[in-house]
Order: sequence, then structure tokens, then C-alpha cells
Amino acid sequence: MTLRALLLLPLLTLVACETAPPEPIYATPSYEYLPKIKLDVRDIDINDSWAPRGSQRHVEARSPIQPRDALRVMAVERMISGGTQGRAAFTITDASLVQASGRVTAHFAVRIDLFDDADAKLAEVPADVSRVAPLPDDSAAATRIVLYRLVNAAMADMNVELEYQLRQKMKTLLQSTSAAAPEAGPVVTEDLNASKTGDPNPSGFLKAPVGAKPTP
Repeated sequence: MTLRALLLLPLLTLVACETAPPEPIYATPSYEYLPKIKLDVRDIDINDSWAPRGSQRHVEARSPIQPRDALRVMAVERMISGGTQGRAAFTITDASLVQASGRVTAHFAVRIDLFDDADAKLAEVPADVSRVAPLPDDSAAATRIVLYRLVNAAMADMNVELEYQLRQKMKTLLQSTSAAAPEAGPVVTEDLNASKTGDPNPSGFLKAPVGAKPTP
């Protein structure tokens, strides 16, 4: 090795160490492959005006996928209208990612209200889920990956919870999406946390009880 090469070696090593790996592709969760939830209403309105508030440390802006956007996509892709009167209102009541004590808590909550043509409320169905994940370090790249996985895991829970609540509390206002099945079908579930090795929770996320609220 020449003297010039020896002198350049530390510089080349430093450049190689500072080269960051390529950023992963963060895709918004999709629900198009799942059966539709058909409501006996003419219209479905979506209210996604929720915004972070309070003194807690909200970190939604650091997530590659905004929870509010993911919840809206779920509403659009899962629910359809099949009636001739009345309306349903899908409201996002919480889409928070709160950091505290070296971990981040995802708490997602939505509510579906059904109204007749006179705007009288016929039914109300809330659904909420929580998940917790540790933050391994303070690097921006690692934080994005943790938040992305946490949002996806919490959305998988919400997808199941929302359909379950609708079928339990709005059964008479659901329509079949199959001519051969006049009654509402069973809840469709998919364990997105399962791995090929059989680990039911490879991400290490801790699933909080339904209804749990983030703690500062």
C-alpha cells in the first residue's frame, strides 16, 4: 500500500462510517383486501379534525405515517353506505402518540354516530385501542421505525375492534355485502404481529387494555 493510500485510509473510513443506510419505504396501512362494512345509511361523513392538545409530549409529527391519516384511510376503505336515508358520522376522537419515560404510547379512538333524516341520533358506537413501545435510543431514524411499527400494530388492533363493536352494537343497521348471506358475517381478523417463526409479538410492543389512556 502506498504512502498516499495510508494517509487517505482514515478519511475513507470516516466517510464510510458516516454514510447512513437508505431510509425504509413507509407505506400507509391498506384495508382494500378486507370485506366492506356496509351501513344502512345514505351518506357517511368523516371528521378527522382531531389535533394534539394538552401538556403531554406528543410525537405524532415524528411518525412517518400520521395516525390520523391511517384512521381516515381505514374509514374510507372499510365502510360503505347501502341505504336510502340517514347518515353515519365517523369521528376521530384520539390519534395520539405520546412519549414518556423512555417509551411511547399510541392511543387511537373513534366514534360512529348514526342519524336519521331529521338528524336525530339513532346509535353511537365508540372504539378505542392502546399500544406501548419502548424507544431504544434518541436517533431520528430509529424513532421513525419504532413509531411506524407502533402505528401499524395499533391500526391492526383498531381495524378488528371497530368491526367487532359495530357488529355488536349496530347489528340491525348493517347490511350484507353478499347476496348469499343475508346476515352479517363474522368479524374478520388478521394477526399482523405474527412472524414465520411463530412469535405472536415479534415487535416487542406491549398491548395495553382496551380503553387505557396514555400516562404522562
